[in-house]
Amino acid sequence: MADNTIVFLVFNYVENFICHDGFISIFVGKLLYNWMRLIVGLILTLFGLQSYLDNLHAQLYAPAADYQSWINYTGSSPLRARLFVFNQNESNWGLRKGSLEAISIDSTSGWTFQWSVLDQNNYQFVDTLTSLSDVQKATLENLNFGCYKIRMQKGVIDTSFIAWVIINPLRFHLVKTPDGFVKEFEYTCDFLDLRAIPRNDTKFDSSLRYVHNDYFICPHPYTGDLYRLSNEIKCNWQGNDGSSYVTNKPQVRIYQPPARDTRYSVQVTDVFGNSASDQIVYKTINTKADFKIFLAEDTITGTYKGRYKETSEGEARLWAKFENTSKNGVKFTWRLSDLMLNASDSAYYLRTTNDSTAKIEDVQYSFPRTYKVTLISESPRFCIDSVTKEIVIKPSKMGDMGKNAFPKVITPNQDGIHDYFYLKVDNSDTIQSVEYLSLRIYNSRGSKVYEYVGKMADGWKGWDGKTLWGLDAPTGIYYYYFEAKGYGPFSSTNDNNTSTSNTNQGPRKISGKGYVYLLR
Repeated sequence: MADNTIVFLVFNYVENFICHDGFISIFVGKLLYNWMRLIVGLILTLFGLQSYLDNLHAQLYAPAADYQSWINYTGSSPLRARLFVFNQNESNWGLRKGSLEAISIDSTSGWTFQWSVLDQNNYQFVDTLTSLSDVQKATLENLNFGCYKIRMQKGVIDTSFIAWVIINPLRFHLVKTPDGFVKEFEYTCDFLDLRAIPRNDTKFDSSLRYVHNDYFICPHPYTGDLYRLSNEIKCNWQGNDGSSYVTNKPQVRIYQPPARDTRYSVQVTDVFGNSASDQIVYKTINTKADFKIFLAEDTITGTYKGRYKETSEGEARLWAKFENTSKNGVKFTWRLSDLMLNASDSAYYLRTTNDSTAKIEDVQYSFPRTYKVTLISESPRFCIDSVTKEIVIKPSKMGDMGKNAFPKVITPNQDGIHDYFYLKVDNSDTIQSVEYLSLRIYNSRGSKVYEYVGKMADGWKGWDGKTLWGLDAPTGIYYYYFEAKGYGPFSSTNDNNTSTSNTNQGPRKISGKGYVYLLR
């Protein structure tokens, strides 16, 4: 036992006073030794000094080991054995061996060391290894996998320590061409396999095949009860496209492989810290479909073409432009319709082109609803990818605001501020989904001073404060009546109908009245 150290030191001190040569001194010494051993063990247990005992156990070392721990055998014959792991990889393949070093428990000479190795057929330690006398320490080198025991003797002290030596191999190489690319049989349009060369793949040199033990069997050295020492691996895969994967097997399947050439690196590490790495390049056969959506609002001045901005929603009526941003495509099919023959679509478009830079422009969307746009891309190796995006065309904001869409005050003095009486909602400069407007303005005496009937986009700027006769209308309160017709349904509190996205009902109208102050 490890607490032999403490007992031995105390016993040597007492022996100088009470022990003499002969049978009686030896007998008394053994009684005193056993008694003191019991007392020391109780003290260590009571005062929680188990960690000190563990340090005493460590009289068997392996300074060159890459990993060390304990194996705790339970059951009817509990036992604790040291574990020393020596990693073998590309840098030391075939050369890595184990080594042990035993040091006397009192750090003095005069000890006899006897090494032995476990015969796993009979579960007995065989004393066929080095024996040393009158020394302080002993080493054992060039060891293979196995269980080893060191017996230390000095005077009445006779103790042993047991250790397992594990030679832990790891060799990892990816299946690839001589110039470092993924072999063609490892990928399709749908998936990409990256994997280590199997142990039994005779197409590759044996020095390139995957070697690793996922576990080691370390049976109880006295009973033979099996003990499985796990040694799983962790594989971290990284692509230079920013992708990453983690597996506990030397392989990974990547679905929807990237549409550009990608370099992958892998770092393999096991429980005992052994590691290996490799890298490979995937030359893509895939395509990635993608596009950008630009929408342009209707305008009462100029043209909509200069008003395109990247967005996917807006107020009817809108014009759309689509920019192809697909990767590795050579054939493209655009479909601008939910169904191929959907009459309710205000936009219907089907086109196939080989020009990756071709743009689809000036597609008009008149009715408020959600539209789908699909782009199908085909690669040189006939892999296909598609993407569908939505465009949300909203009903007119005027339908919600009614007469509040008109200003309360105008000052037509040509200073650029409140010069016109016109539709303005949420600080926008136009109401896109108002296709038709009928507006009549009356003075306080009931005489009509202004009237407009027409489309919003026909250049109407609003009432500039002049009468039908071209004179400046005087300061005062003016009353107006309006009727608006939209490209799609309005929502309004001015009628009993509510907003709906069912375009089969056709455009809706709203009407209202209000007043405005004209100040000069």
